[in-house]
Amino acid sequence: MIYNHLHHQRDLRFALLFMMLFAGMTKSYAYDFSAVCETGQTLYYNITNADYHYVELTYPDNSGLAFHYWDGYEKPIGDIILPKYVYDANNDLYFVTSIGSDAFYGCSGMTSVVIGNYVTSIGSGAFYSCSGLTGELNIPNSVSSIGGQAFLYCSGLEQIVVGSGNTVYDSRNNCNAIIKTNTNELVVGCKNTIIPNTVTTICDYAFYYCRGLTSINIPNSVTTIGNRAFTNCSELTSVTIGNSVTKIDTWAFGYCSNLTSIIIPNSVTIIGSDAFGYCSGLTSVTIGNSVTTIGEGAFSWCGGLEQIVVESGNTVYDSRDNCNAIINTSTNELVVGCKNTVIPISVTTIGRAFEGCSGLTSITIPNTLTTIGSYAFTYCNGLTSINIPNSVTTIGFESFYGCSGLTSVTIGNSVTMIDALAFCGCGGLSSVVMLAITPPTLVHLSGMDNVFGTSNTLKIYVPYESLNAYKTATYWSDYESRIYPMAYKTISGYETSNGNWAFIASPLSANTAPTAIENMITETEYDLYRFDQAEDAEWQNFKANNFNLANGQGYLYANKEDVNLIFKGDFNEGSTKTINLIYEAGEPFAGWNLVGNPFPMAATVTGSSYYVMNAEGTQIDPIAVSSGGTIAPCTGIMVQATVLGQPITFTRESRQVSTNNGTLQIAVSQNNTRSNTVLDKAIVSFNEGDELGKFVFSKDNAKLYIPQGNEDYAIAYAEKQDEMPLNFEVKENGSYTISVNPESVEMTYLHLIDNMTGVDVDLLATPSYTFEAKTSDYASRFRLVFSNGDTDDDNEKPFAYISNGNIIVTGDYANATLQIVDMTGHVIVSTDVARNVYIANMTPGVYVLRLIDGEKVRAQKIVIE
Repeated sequence: MIYNHLHHQRDLRFALLFMMLFAGMTKSYAYDFSAVCETGQTLYYNITNADYHYVELTYPDNSGLAFHYWDGYEKPIGDIILPKYVYDANNDLYFVTSIGSDAFYGCSGMTSVVIGNYVTSIGSGAFYSCSGLTGELNIPNSVSSIGGQAFLYCSGLEQIVVGSGNTVYDSRNNCNAIIKTNTNELVVGCKNTIIPNTVTTICDYAFYYCRGLTSINIPNSVTTIGNRAFTNCSELTSVTIGNSVTKIDTWAFGYCSNLTSIIIPNSVTIIGSDAFGYCSGLTSVTIGNSVTTIGEGAFSWCGGLEQIVVESGNTVYDSRDNCNAIINTSTNELVVGCKNTVIPISVTTIGRAFEGCSGLTSITIPNTLTTIGSYAFTYCNGLTSINIPNSVTTIGFESFYGCSGLTSVTIGNSVTMIDALAFCGCGGLSSVVMLAITPPTLVHLSGMDNVFGTSNTLKIYVPYESLNAYKTATYWSDYESRIYPMAYKTISGYETSNGNWAFIASPLSANTAPTAIENMITETEYDLYRFDQAEDAEWQNFKANNFNLANGQGYLYANKEDVNLIFKGDFNEGSTKTINLIYEAGEPFAGWNLVGNPFPMAATVTGSSYYVMNAEGTQIDPIAVSSGGTIAPCTGIMVQATVLGQPITFTRESRQVSTNNGTLQIAVSQNNTRSNTVLDKAIVSFNEGDELGKFVFSKDNAKLYIPQGNEDYAIAYAEKQDEMPLNFEVKENGSYTISVNPESVEMTYLHLIDNMTGVDVDLLATPSYTFEAKTSDYASRFRLVFSNGDTDDDNEKPFAYISNGNIIVTGDYANATLQIVDMTGHVIVSTDVARNVYIANMTPGVYVLRLIDGEKVRAQKIVIE
């Protein structure tokens, strides 16, 4: 799809021009004759009934295009009295019975018009953009038909009076409006309209471009606010919506730039697309509890919006955790955001939520998000940087288009597709960091600036080993001269992902200040230490010692938040590097050295066994890895020397990303008999469907192998009931997927932990994980953490049960929240829990219940048959 940016300056009439053009192919719009009226203006007429000598007022040009209606002709100006009858050039008499469509289109010099009691119809757009009309407009008794947009852009009108004998229209209660009598629809309003409490519908365009309107009270009788009903009422500051309104249609209040707050009553069920689009002065929005549909871009381009609240009790939307956003609970999509939005971790998709949100200066995207939709952050000019986490797979069309303040972007390693124009128009963008090993698909539109636009300062950094793959990939090759290598390491934050310590290393050839490593030294808390065997074997903190990172040395690092440490610059391009270890006899940790992989690619270690940080980041693994093991890039290890100068050698691996693919499927089920506290079976298959029989998860039991082509591809064994290493070794580098069928998993908790990247995947919510694997990856890369809820720990005991197909939650909770998650990972119910919550009429299926009570989170799988 090609997105036309004229939508940012949408004008109703422009949208109709093409329809008029085609209409003009079959009908001539030339007038039949002209005549001068009693107020001195030349007016133009079409004969509509030759037998009865009826004519309608029309415009003079015959092109059929609005902007040519009066080309070469003098538009009528001043006060005009429309004639009852006129004579043509042959002195034949004709009766004026109607005002044709667009008859006075754009005649802004007209100051008043008198419509006699002989006109029966006023065509659509008849007085369109007659902005000079002021004072009073009188609709005579004879008028029985008024076309759409007949008085559009007549912003100067102060009074509207319909004749008391008119049987089709009225202006009851001196309302200064035209109301269709039999349907109680308000058709045309003006700046002094007071809507009577008998009106049921405010029609499309009723107050369109009514610039003088400053406040409006929509009474309880009204049920529908029509399409563009109040669009471009730019002086409107106050709106009260009655509690009988059920629908606010598309663009209903679009471009009401002085509107500061809006309360959507509980009666409203539908808010149309762009209903409040471009309400730039809007600061607060309250959504009632009956809203079930919010159209795309309902609050787009509301750059000043600060507060968003969804009333409790809404079953489709919420603003959980005071996030200042509107979230669709059934799809976990964030549909409306503002400059103060904090995206909750349950959100999986961002729609057109932040389009035109110029007040947004920063945003943290949680690692639960999978999709950034089209136009999600279009023209968010205040954004300077964005970090797209590893969970995201798709970046939508024009998602960051026109973010002129954006200078740096990091795109996570799971992104597989970036749609056209995603970062086009970001003229200040200088750095894009791509973490994906395999280049994502770029969508290209012919003749356009495309994904990353034409920024002169742009540099795209890609994984070192994927440099050639990116430079030669389709459409990536357009940026070949701008693509540079980098190396990175993902760090899980100790406050965001329960991360702890990590051993890191720099692959840069020269000593480098930590402040030069992207995301390492930030304004948030961090810890960086070096281990100095020569200085009393002490840990030296960077804050106190201000050291550089040396190639081949290792360091201890932690960060408060999730970060990707990005190493850019000149890398160690050698094939081997030998490090002579330090040994200080008599020191408390004699011989211990912290070294690191000196290359931007994985490297093998020879000369000594070594120790690694455990997956939790809490301590060094007590069992040494034999000499010859492989160390991932940007990773450190601990080595113990026995003599001064003992050598340890890193040998760089040489490889490129391959296209090999594979899928590992896991199925886990629970034994109903818990007396022996073991699990019943695990069935694991690879590609063609090879599978093993039962396997008991017990620390004393044998190991699990996955055969493929007469090779053992993986090995697993259990050391304790609630955690199982899932060793995964491949024969070829490539892309692999670990997946699980959630319906076969009788667990309340099943997570796959990638020890190498730090990614934590909830397999019950997100049943698959795709990753790049290399022959050099260490065997203990993955582990499964699971629970069935059958334990003495209250946090793991079942807290809900099924009764007649309904879910009943037991217990007494003060401020807990219950979430029901389906097998696609979507939160379909989120509700406060007090005591014995009863949720009825659940659709049959498999669900995960999450009970969030303060900082405690309990989970339970449940099946409704």
